[in-house]
Amino acid sequence: MAIVGILTLIGGITMILVDADWAGTIGLSSSLVKALGVYSAVVGLLTLVVAFLLWTGNKLGWYLAIVVLILNAVSSIFQLPTGALTLVVMIILIWYFFRPNVKEFYGI
Repeated sequence: MAIVGILTLIGGITMILVDADWAGTIGLSSSLVKALGVYSAVVGLLTLVVAFLLWTGNKLGWYLAIVVLILNAVSSIFQLPTGALTLVVMIILIWYFFRPNVKEFYGI
């Protein structure tokens, strides 16, 4: 389970540093770019909190991870076709979190 916490940490940092700026590169309107940047920053910060909770085996971390994964999956839909790989990874991670041994580890 530690690897999931580490990967979530990396994902959160990436989302804050990189994804918050992607909308401006495809020529979206200024207000939409700002809104998408704020959304990415908020989800990125939430992902960092989730990473810590997952690392410590906290039950709340499991629930928040599902929420963040779903938000990331929805976000990647708006980034298609470049977000296709992200969408596939999010679906695999959601499936993984619903595996019996993972749910048991987090006390679900």
